[in-house]
Amino acid sequence: MVNPIVSTINFSKFSNSEVSWESPGPGIETCTLAWKNDETTFATNVFLLRFDPELIQTRILYQKRLTTAKEIAESEGAFAVINASFFDPEGRPLGLIVREKQLVQRMPRQGMLSSGIFCLKNNRPYIFHRSTFTMPGVSEAIQSFPRLIHDGSPTQQIRNKNEVKPRSGIAVDYNGNIIIYATDTHFGGLSLNDLQNLLLTPRLNIRSALNLDGGRSSQLYFNYNHTSKHITGLSEVPLFLGFFEKQEK
Repeated sequence: MVNPIVSTINFSKFSNSEVSWESPGPGIETCTLAWKNDETTFATNVFLLRFDPELIQTRILYQKRLTTAKEIAESEGAFAVINASFFDPEGRPLGLIVREKQLVQRMPRQGMLSSGIFCLKNNRPYIFHRSTFTMPGVSEAIQSFPRLIHDGSPTQQIRNKNEVKPRSGIAVDYNGNIIIYATDTHFGGLSLNDLQNLLLTPRLNIRSALNLDGGRSSQLYFNYNHTSKHITGLSEVPLFLGFFEKQEK
C-alpha cells in the first residue's frame, strides 16, 4: 500500500512552495504538510484530502452504535471517511444532522454558540454560522464547533485556542472544493491557533473551515486506487462524513 505523504517539512511554518497535491484519481487529491512553531520540538504532520464535489459525493454516515472510520467506510463502501461532530457521554451526537434531505436531529436552541454548519446546499458545499443557516436546498448537514476560517480570515473569540491535541476538520476552498484534514499523531497535535495559521496558507486557498471533534475521537480513513491512509482514533464515535465516487447517470 502506498502512503500518500508528499511533503514533510521539519522547520517552522512551511512556505507556500512546499504545498503540493497528488491525485490518485479523478476529483481526489492528497497532501501531507508539517507544522512546527517556535515552542515545539517536533513538527506535527497534517494529512489533507481535497475533493471536487462535481465528481465526489459527500454523505453523512450515522448509526446508533459507536464505530470507527475504517469500519464504517468498509460497511458503507466509502473510499474516505472522517469523524464528524461532538457527542455526549451516551454516544449521542450533538447538534444538527440532515441526511439525504431528511432532518434527523434539530439544531439546539441554546449552546454551541460558536458552531458552524457544514452542508451541501443545492449540491454545493458551504460552511455557515449557525445563525445564518437555512434549510431550503440542503441535502446533507452536520453541526460542529468552532468555526476556524470565515471568508478567508481567522474567526475570533475561540475558547481554549492554545490547547494542543489531535485535530480533524473540514474546509471549503475558493474553487468550491471540499478539504478534510486530520493531524497524523496520537501524541501532541496542534492548537486551534496553529491550525488556523496552517489553513490560511495561501496556496491552500481556503475560504471557510470548521473544526470537527478532536482528541481521542479524531480519525480519518482513506483507501483509493492503491493509495491509502489510516489515522486511527482512540475512541469509537457515532457520526462521520463519508465520500463516494458519483455514479454516472
